[in-house]
Amino acid sequence: MSTVYAKAAIACVLMLAAILISEGAKRRCPQGCLPLRQTILLAITVRAALFVLVFAILKMPLGSDVPAYYYPQSHATLAGELWNRDFQSSYSPLFPYLGAVLLKIADTPLVFCVFALCLDVVALYYWHQVLKKTGSEDSAATVSLAYALSGPVILNALVGQQQIWIGAGLAFSAWLLLSDRPLASALVQGVVLCVTKILALLFWPVLWAAEKRKIVWASAAGMLPVVVLPVFVFAGADVLRGLRAEQMDFTSGNLVYYVSFLLDVSPAASSTSDAVAVLCLGAAALATLWRFMRSEGGNAERLIGATAFIFIVLMLASKKSYANYLSFAYYPLLFVLYRHLRGRAFWVMSLVFAAVSSMQASLWFARGGNGLSLSEWIAQSGLVAALPTIGVEAILIAIYVAILIWSGRDLFQNKSTPI
Repeated sequence: MSTVYAKAAIACVLMLAAILISEGAKRRCPQGCLPLRQTILLAITVRAALFVLVFAILKMPLGSDVPAYYYPQSHATLAGELWNRDFQSSYSPLFPYLGAVLLKIADTPLVFCVFALCLDVVALYYWHQVLKKTGSEDSAATVSLAYALSGPVILNALVGQQQIWIGAGLAFSAWLLLSDRPLASALVQGVVLCVTKILALLFWPVLWAAEKRKIVWASAAGMLPVVVLPVFVFAGADVLRGLRAEQMDFTSGNLVYYVSFLLDVSPAASSTSDAVAVLCLGAAALATLWRFMRSEGGNAERLIGATAFIFIVLMLASKKSYANYLSFAYYPLLFVLYRHLRGRAFWVMSLVFAAVSSMQASLWFARGGNGLSLSEWIAQSGLVAALPTIGVEAILIAIYVAILIWSGRDLFQNKSTPI
């Protein structure tokens, strides 16, 4: 439980620091704007300091998918083994090859952590540029400051998780799209898909809907995957091997986990829960496309809101969607909160959001719920063991629902809400 408490404390301290910095900036200028350069420097300093503290001073072990999957798969590739032929992987075909490049730079699992921390700062920069296109420097500065000191994303990057890669690629693609460079935007998404995992496809409907030259975007995005997959198939790889192995995986932190408990069924029942998730995501994608077509394209405000909308649908409706996934699109979620909760209300909600999402996954593991449905967990350990997780996730899901309602309302209303 010490890890859970530490994560919650770090998230709270960082967000309280963001609040103090924001208040100080307001005293210096009426808009309360912290320049982007200072925000970026702050983000780099905090991430570097935490990395040194955790791994150099405290010498804590790296507890994530990096030592279990990233590092050995990358080493297997360096040894000449082929993805999903000689070793099983649920990641994309080119993932272990990018990992192999990183290991050539430094043969240590920590190189993935450094890479993720760097990409997180890249994501901050490009999300800020995207939000600036709404014409509100104040909103961009405030949301960027909140993101720069966002515990959930920083802690996830600190252990090298791949979700950061997808988030950075999404931010870069969104900026390219809004800068009228659809070909480059699509090519970036094709690369991201080939080096991360299939979840990178989640945001393609939003980017595609926001682009007027849809054929160009779709063709460019699919170019690399269409080339890469056949190459691996012809080399003897089973491209679905890793996905089949994950079919029965599930996590807490979503509606499926609790609805399954109420219906007395297992959340691992893939045929039912997966169908529900696909239907929900499909409906959200179609609704988003319809809205963008009616508005004759997209602007920065609508693009960010649509990203938050479809992402929250995943977080609520998928059986495998715990808080670590927030790194995919945490900045758009903060933007939605900022639009509807100004001033202190925004910062209070950001503090609560950061605290509960930072501790959610670790709490589930620490209390013995990992790999168990809620019914099985209660039967084995008792309701008292599960109650802390249930309480934290009730708050988290309530925030998800609020973001879903707000982002959906913003997306489908006829007029934009002033920022």
